[in-house]
Amino acid sequence: DVYSLGAVLYEMATARRPFDRESSAELISAILRDTAPSVCELRADLPAGLGRTIDRCLKKDPADRFTSREVHHELVQRSRTRQAELADEASRVRPLMAAAAFWSILTMLS
Repeated sequence: DVYSLGAVLYEMATARRPFDRESSAELISAILRDTAPSVCELRADLPAGLGRTIDRCLKKDPADRFTSREVHHELVQRSRTRQAELADEASRVRPLMAAAAFWSILTMLS
């Protein structure tokens, strides 16, 4: 379900569980009543939209969460946006790397 997906994504993004308690009873209680720390608070370096998506997946009320279809669409859109950003960064970095390699070769030859 969407909540479980949110918990897995949360752990992947933050390297910690949304709720980490000493006993199973405490863990279940936290899942039912507490709100996990926001992904955006724990990982300010992540895209804010990804953090908001994960946080929404972990909403207590299922009506406040994404539907399965919505979360799939949201994650695909975020992935495409990030791929485009990375491609743009790479297009700017490649010429710099080529120039640095060229300069290194010239330095070694002289």
